[in-house]
Amino acid sequence: TPLARSTCVALLRNPKVLKELQVSAEQQSRIDILVDKMCVETASRDSRSAGARNPPLARLIRQLDELTLAGLARILSDEQFIRFEQIELQRRGIWEIAEKRTADRLDLTEAPRQKLTELKDSNPSPGRWRLRLSDAERKAWHERGEKIRGEAFDVLTPEQKQTWKELLG
Repeated sequence: TPLARSTCVALLRNPKVLKELQVSAEQQSRIDILVDKMCVETASRDSRSAGARNPPLARLIRQLDELTLAGLARILSDEQFIRFEQIELQRRGIWEIAEKRTADRLDLTEAPRQKLTELKDSNPSPGRWRLRLSDAERKAWHERGEKIRGEAFDVLTPEQKQTWKELLG
C-alpha cells in the first residue's frame, strides 16, 4: 500500500526515532491516532481511484507524507518537529532537494530542479531485481549512483549547500 511506503509513517513507527525525539506517552497516543487516520485516508483514496486513472504512486505517497507532517506539527514541540524533519530529509536523501517543499526552502529555481530530476532519472533504482544483480553489477550501480549524487550536490550554490546541510541537522 502507499502508506507502507510513506517515509513519515515509517519513521513514526521506528522506536529509535521516537526515542531520539523523546516522545511522551501522550504524544505517542496522538501519533498512533494520526497514523491510523492516515491508514483510513489511504484506503479512501485507493477506493476513490479504483477504475479511474490512478495517480502515480509516488505522488500519492508524497500527499500522504504532507498530510502526516501537517498533523505531526500539531503534536510535536517545535524542537521535536524540526528534528523529525531533519531525520526525514536524511532518510530521503539528496533527491529530496528537487521536491517543492525542500526546493522552496533552498530558493532553488526550475533549471536546477530539472537538472536534479535528469540526474536522478539517469540512474534509476534497480528495485527488487537488484537482488539478482551480480556483486560486480551491484558495485557498478552503487558507484554510478555515488557519482551522480555528487553531481547533484554540485548543482547547488554554496549558500544552498550550506542551507541543505543545516536542513539535515
